[in-house]
Amino acid sequence: MNANCAPVDISDASPPAIVGNCQDAGTGGGNKIVLWNGVSAAYTVLAPPGGGAKSCTALNVNFLAMVLGQCDYAGDVTRAVVWGSLRGSGLSVLGSINLNGMSKTYAVDMNDNGAVACNYLNANGSKQPCLWDPSDSNSNATAITLPTANGGIAVAIGNTGKVVGNYDVSGSGSWLPFSTPPYGYTSVSGGSPDGNSSGEQTSVSKMTRGGAFEAGTWIRVDFVAVDVVKSVP
Repeated sequence: MNANCAPVDISDASPPAIVGNCQDAGTGGGNKIVLWNGVSAAYTVLAPPGGGAKSCTALNVNFLAMVLGQCDYAGDVTRAVVWGSLRGSGLSVLGSINLNGMSKTYAVDMNDNGAVACNYLNANGSKQPCLWDPSDSNSNATAITLPTANGGIAVAIGNTGKVVGNYDVSGSGSWLPFSTPPYGYTSVSGGSPDGNSSGEQTSVSKMTRGGAFEAGTWIRVDFVAVDVVKSVP
């Protein structure tokens, strides 16, 4: 139906919702987001939020047909955005963390209940993870406390409400995975698969939608890289 359009995610609903990105089709040549509520349905264009959003890109769609995406604004500002809601106006833009305004918030993943794993750029220029409930057009998320203060990123959220990601152990780029309790804001370290964190790195890249298992890469002390699937702590 559209030139230069590609689907990026499909929901588990019946019929499924499908979200896609159309390059160079939006305002000023920016990206346009389209949503199909069913494989034979006509698409709907998801309009960018007000306030000068230049271009928006969709990341995923959940069971409720809520769409998570990212919008860029003038002045090197970026925002995580959710279209659709159980309550509220149906459009939420993430602009603050712990009620402090941020110039850069990043969309990561959304579960089927509408909770969003996100990242933001702190005052020191380091990325930090956060958890966002976009219901009622809420524009504020809560920071996730990491096992160390050296920075880290969220990579996924499951339907259990657990968030997983990776954090810098020593400030030198040595990474280990973390996870949170369901809908919690204080994380715990996932450690290394053999319990030896010295000289090793483990990073998580995916989590099952149910939130029970995570997958990642383990770089052992002998520099061998091993794919790992394990239960989320």
